[in-house]
Parts: sequence; C-alpha cells; structure tokens
Amino acid sequence: MPDQASLAMLAAMVKAVEIARCSSVEEAVVLCGFLEASGIPAAVADFNMAINQWIISSSQYGRVLVPESSKAEARLLVMERMTEAREILREEFGDLDETSYRRDRWKAWIWLIFAAWPTVPILLVILIGLQRFRRREPILGLFRKVERRSDKLFAPFPIRDGKPADR
Repeated sequence: MPDQASLAMLAAMVKAVEIARCSSVEEAVVLCGFLEASGIPAAVADFNMAINQWIISSSQYGRVLVPESSKAEARLLVMERMTEAREILREEFGDLDETSYRRDRWKAWIWLIFAAWPTVPILLVILIGLQRFRRREPILGLFRKVERRSDKLFAPFPIRDGKPADR
C-alpha cells in the first residue's frame, strides 16, 4: 500500500511537463535527484523502459518531468545550476571561446594512404574482372571463351540435314 507522501506526489504529477531532455538516463536521474533535493517532485519518464532497452535509451529516453505547477521554478533552478557549472569551468580552464585548431591533417592522410594501399590492387582486379565478364572474355585465364550462338539452331537431338523425315 503506498504511503501518503507517494500518493500526494502522484496526485501532483497528474499533469507533468518535460523540463529537460538529457543525453542519457543516468544524467536524467542526477537532474531528477537535484530537483527533488531542492523540493520539487521530479521523475524520469520511462525509466524502467530505458533501463531495459539500453540500446535505444540514448535516443529515446532521458526526459525529466515535473508537475506543471512547479515548471517555472524547476527551469529556474536548472538554469542557475548550468550557469554555476559554466562559471566553475571558466575559472578552472579559462575562457571557453578560445579554441585552438590543429593543422596536422597531413598525418591523417599519411595514415589513411598507408592503411588503404593494400586494397588498391584487389579493387583493380575486381574491376578488370567485371569488365571482362561483361564482354564475355576469359577472366585471368580461368574460364574458356564463351561463344555467341545466336545464329545457330539448338535442339536436344542431333540434326543431320534440313530434309523432313520420311514416314
């Protein structure tokens, strides 16, 4: 039998709204705990389904729901927490807008060419073989030449001459 606090929370969450969509179920649980510690009842939508269907949980699940009556307060708390986190990161690592780009793409091209060069002869053999097969030529000497017999008559029995048989 559920206690009175659970029933009160369920009654308050009859009309719940989504305030955040997190990238994982774990992140949604942490945000839900933060809101509950702040006094706002919160729940992770489809929590059990997200745990059971973990393959698609990153794309489908991770929604945090709060009662419609406390939507504004919950959004304010979440935005304040995000601003505090941004300030902490800025203090620790400096301005986040200063990004440095590396100009050593040539290393990636060298590794790509080094890793892909053994496949080039195989691809050439396949392409040449396909062209010869389309032209009905022997492929690497493995098959005999196929003749076109469109002008000859084929029958399951030998034909000696063109005269009709005597009866």
